Amino acid sequence: MDVASGAIQSPSGGAILPVLPLGTGMTCLGLGLAILAWYLRRAAAL
Repeated sequence: MDVASGAIQSPSGGAILPVLPLGTGMTCLGLGLAILAWYLRRAAAL
């Protein structure tokens, strides 16, 4: 494992980058923005 980049060495010789944390973070960010927009839209309608 390359400590500096966080890449994991695969058996075939290529590097595997951990993309799950990035995807999870983007999902949480998207859901947070959607909830904020929904809340603001409801508040503006009242």
